[in-house]
Amino acid sequence: MSNPLEGTDEYYATEYDILLDHEDEDQIYEVKGGEITYRIDRQLAVICQKVQFRPGMKVLDYGCAKAGMSKRLDRQVPGMEFYFFDVSDRYLEYWQKLAPSHNHAILATPAHWENQFDLITSYFSLEHIPDPVASIAHITSMLKKGGLFYAIVPDIFGNIADFIVVDHVNHFTRTSLAHLLQGAGLSVVDIDSASHRGALVVVARNGGEVASLERDDGLQQQVQELAHYWGTASRRVQQARVGRNGSCAIYGSGFYGTFIYSMLADPHEVTCFLDQSPYQQGKSVFGVPVISPEALPEDIKTLFVG
Repeated sequence: MSNPLEGTDEYYATEYDILLDHEDEDQIYEVKGGEITYRIDRQLAVICQKVQFRPGMKVLDYGCAKAGMSKRLDRQVPGMEFYFFDVSDRYLEYWQKLAPSHNHAILATPAHWENQFDLITSYFSLEHIPDPVASIAHITSMLKKGGLFYAIVPDIFGNIADFIVVDHVNHFTRTSLAHLLQGAGLSVVDIDSASHRGALVVVARNGGEVASLERDDGLQQQVQELAHYWGTASRRVQQARVGRNGSCAIYGSGFYGTFIYSMLADPHEVTCFLDQSPYQQGKSVFGVPVISPEALPEDIKTLFVG
């Protein structure tokens, strides 16, 4: 059977470079009172509420990229044994700081990893994987009986941007996640849409009772409403009157900002992107500089907020 998304492995192995400019580079979760909370800070707080960690645990970070969460957990609970799996070798320098090379796997995992792990984690990776059914079966095969699978994925209805992000090839609801997990023999402990804004936090166990699934009769209407929202948003941006003579800026250089730019009838009128993230400032998007909001030029007459 051919890969439904041909070239995916090569893309993630050689071209996907999000958050690679700095070891601690991360996306902003929120800003309150001028204080930035990064996504990893929120992830750490939530997982520590839901999982009881202990020294000696064998933990596999699945689709781990820079393994930033494992790095933070290692500081929080010393003595755990970390393993790393991804489809790219671009992150090896980060893994080597946390675990010996025999705890690393790229593209495929060794046979002796089966039934080995107390905990397998997946932080915002399942939305990128072309065959989530095969991936969850793979994860289940490596969990000990009673072991936990902990994952966080975008909530398609709590994070509407997920619907049109080009490299998010899967979109999850509570029902679809439960179906996916139970199909692999995992019992759902919790699917939480409240603890991490815009995301679903999943805890499942290898073994235990597999509950029957309820039909989600309102799902089709919700998806249609979401598609309508984005169609309307696209038209409204395209019809917007953009300031002339370099007097337009976009607040946000991430997904929403780039969406606005790509929808504008005259994107060349955009002078700059504004972003509070120090990791974004100094970069450029579509050849347009990213600057701090405090550096907003005085001649800006139109501001699009993403």
